[in-house]
This record gives sequence, C-alpha cells and structure tokens, in this order.
Amino acid sequence: MRTAFALIALAFFILSTPAPLSAQEIETSVSEPSEAPSFTFRKRRVGVDADARVAAILGRIKRHQHYPPLARESGAEGAATVSFRVLPDGRLQGLRIKKTSGNAHLDGASLEAVRKAAPLPWLDKTLVLTIRYTLTRTTD
Repeated sequence: MRTAFALIALAFFILSTPAPLSAQEIETSVSEPSEAPSFTFRKRRVGVDADARVAAILGRIKRHQHYPPLARESGAEGAATVSFRVLPDGRLQGLRIKKTSGNAHLDGASLEAVRKAAPLPWLDKTLVLTIRYTLTRTTD
C-alpha cells in the first residue's frame, strides 16, 4: 500500500514540476510520520527509464531502513541527508552524509541502509536522499 502511495505521489510530483533537473543530481525527501524511517519521493524530471531505476533504488533502500534502538529509546528524531553515486556494476561511490540529522545513530542508520541495499541499479546521476526519523506520539 505504501509503495502504491509513493508511486502515485511520484507521478503527481513529476507531472507538476516543470523545472528540469541539473545534469548531476536527483533529490528525494522524507515526510511520513512513523516509528519506522520512511521517505516519499520528490524529484525533477529525469526520463522514464531513469524514473524506474530510481524507484528500484529507493525500494531497495527502504527495505533496509530501521530506527536505531538507542535513538528510539532516547526519543531522538531528525532527518539525515545522504548522497552517493551508483557505478555501472552496482557498487556505491562517494556515500556520505550531506546534512546530519544531529544524531550519530540516525546518521549511521541512514548510511547503513544505503550500504546494505547495494548492489543497486546503475544511474548516471548523484542521488541525494533524505531519510526522516519520526516517532509516533501516543496519547493515553
């Protein structure tokens, strides 16, 4: 269900965004409150073939995401932005934190999710992915 929603959101955004993407970067963003880290897709036009590969990359990363127990226990929330390239053989190049969440555990979990997802489909662009970690509040 979440995948279907993400694909609908992706299609809406692509159709409503007229600005072309710079030659080297695709950007994604996270904004879905949950106890599990999550992301929704936000990007500029890159072409149908690239869209399919980006969707496959994001799906693989999402399967490897987790909320670090120490961060959860301490109530840490935030958004870590990572950037990386995928080489033609699927290996990662230049994986790094572009913008910290302010919490080392959340930053580490973001890098780990991308590492574990490799090998990934090749894309001749730098991917910039923001993974937001938000704990669900319950009222008693």
